[in-house]
Amino acid sequence: MSATLRGSPNNPRLLILGFAWGNLTEKLNMKLEKNLFVAAAVVLQLSGCALFGGAQQTCKVVDPDLAPGVYSGGCEDGLADGYGEVVGAGSYRGDFRAGRKHGKGIKTMPNGDRYAGDFSDDYRHGKGVYVWGDKTSWAGDSYEGEYRRDLRQGWGVYQWGNGDRYEGWWQDDLRMWMSVMEVRRALAAKAGKAQVEKDQKQ
Repeated sequence: MSATLRGSPNNPRLLILGFAWGNLTEKLNMKLEKNLFVAAAVVLQLSGCALFGGAQQTCKVVDPDLAPGVYSGGCEDGLADGYGEVVGAGSYRGDFRAGRKHGKGIKTMPNGDRYAGDFSDDYRHGKGVYVWGDKTSWAGDSYEGEYRRDLRQGWGVYQWGNGDRYEGWWQDDLRMWMSVMEVRRALAAKAGKAQVEKDQKQ
C-alpha cells in the first residue's frame, strides 16, 4: 500500500496520516465484511432460507383443509409451531405444535362451519363452540360443550336454528336424551294417549 497522498509527496504529516488512514480503512473493511457475513447468516437462519440458492422453506401445516396454504407465524424444523395463521381451503388462527393445531384456536372449514376452542394433536379436543355454516343442511345450528378427538363427548348444549335446544350428556357424538321440543312432544303424546284411554273407559 502506498504511504503517500496524491498531490503531496513530500509532506511527512500527510505521509503519516495517509499510512494511518490506510491501516484504519483496511481494518474497518475486514471487520465490516465479518459483521456482514454474520448478519447475513443470522438473517438466513431466521427467514428459513437455504444457504445455497436462497430458496425459502415452507412451514408445513398438517391439516388438509389448510395445506397447502399461506402460513405466517412460528416455525420449528419446517413445521408450524407456536402461534400462527394460515389460509388454505379453510383458515385457522391459533396455536400449533409440530405442524398440528394444538392449544387454543379458531378454525373456519371450507364449507363455512366455524369452531373456536381447544385443539389437541389436530383434533377438536376439550371445550369449544361449533357453528354450522350457510352451505350445510344444519345452517344456523350450534353446539357448545366438550369434545374428545373431534367427537362431542361429555356435557354440551346443542341449539337448533328453529329454537329447539338440547342440554345434556353426549357419547361418541350422540346425545343421550331428547331435546326440549322432543320432551314436550313426548309429554304431549303421553298426555293425549292417557286422555284417550280415560275417554274409552267412560
